[in-house]
Amino acid sequence: MFRRLAQNPNPASPSQFDPEAASAIGRSAIIRAIHALQRGNEEDLLCAVETLAALPGNVGAHLVETRLFQSMSILWSSGWQPLDIVHVITKHFSPDHRAMCVAGIGAEFHQAQPAFVDPRWASQLDQLTPTDGQKSTCFSEPASGSILDELRRINELRVALEIIEFTSRLPILPSFLPPPGTQPIGVAVSPRRTSHLDEKVLSKVRSLLAKAESTTFEEEADALTSKAQELMARHAIDIAMLDARSSVHDSATARRIHLDDPYSDAKSMLLGAVANENRCRAVLTPNFAFCTVFGFDTDLDIVELLFTSLLTQATTSMMAAGKTVDSWGQSTTRSFRKAFLVAFAQRIGERLRSATKHATDEAKLSIGDSLVPVLATREAAVTNFSDKIFPKTVSRSTSVTNVAGWHAGRQAADRASLDHSLRGIQSR
Repeated sequence: MFRRLAQNPNPASPSQFDPEAASAIGRSAIIRAIHALQRGNEEDLLCAVETLAALPGNVGAHLVETRLFQSMSILWSSGWQPLDIVHVITKHFSPDHRAMCVAGIGAEFHQAQPAFVDPRWASQLDQLTPTDGQKSTCFSEPASGSILDELRRINELRVALEIIEFTSRLPILPSFLPPPGTQPIGVAVSPRRTSHLDEKVLSKVRSLLAKAESTTFEEEADALTSKAQELMARHAIDIAMLDARSSVHDSATARRIHLDDPYSDAKSMLLGAVANENRCRAVLTPNFAFCTVFGFDTDLDIVELLFTSLLTQATTSMMAAGKTVDSWGQSTTRSFRKAFLVAFAQRIGERLRSATKHATDEAKLSIGDSLVPVLATREAAVTNFSDKIFPKTVSRSTSVTNVAGWHAGRQAADRASLDHSLRGIQSR
């Protein structure tokens, strides 16, 4: 690579090169590069990328960027969302690929400038690509033409082409959000508010959970987490009753929650436990390490908040145990941590199940028997929607072999006790 660049560091100028011919050469090089990636032919890939880099007038970068934008557009129409793509790219590739993916998503949206953007889609874009100073291109500006500049451009082109080839093999996913520029169709993708939780309640809950995660005193963490759950549980019931009395009812929807490695399977068990006891349902897609969680927006907000907090608390307790070894001095850290998270999830599920019953029983005292059919109707709607999207789900189990990790996880879950005492909680 160095030899060929040194032999021709300054390719023909635009005045010496027909733009149409350059574009034809570039398109052919892109096809060759994708075929080389599919075959695992490194030499052919490098030749194709160098051809693109050598084209004058930044033609190669422009063609690859256009192809990347087309790939993104196909993904959006195939049910993928911005955070989904970044999560999968991060899981399988390098930080350079993640940065290129984020830049591609932002630049594609910036150039398209759609008239309609679902608020939930806009929220994802804001998380990835803040509007201030957002670039309208994926590639760095052409520089002096030095060897280092050429190497940088070759790396950028290769990274973008690898993303294009990889994403072309991704399957179609169920669509829960209308892509930018697409008017919503049907119940499942109707426009919604970013959050149904009252901002005052949401602010209090976040503050309580943040304190619970940071304190070193177990009793204080218990009390703070319990108070946060009290606020969320009663607020969700209030909203369910308000919706039942409204002339326009909310409907079940779904969100994808991404799980980081390692131990993504064990983490999905914790998410499933939190979802089940908050009238939601979680379905794991193990190949991509994300869960699709079905429910009503308010309940989904609660699941995300509670899962994030409990995972933080579990991780803190798990890491505090440090590295572990067996009697022969062999490392058992991985098996300990997996067993810890599985046991934590199981115990949290048990406690949430009891707490949910207690919360519902106390709510009946102030709301009356009308609460039961309302909650039952919502749970049935969630189940029906989930079964429609995933009619052939399979129950998963995770085996563990580390007894010490199992007991430590259950003890940590006990310390993260959630008591649904609703006394004194006022509806909005």
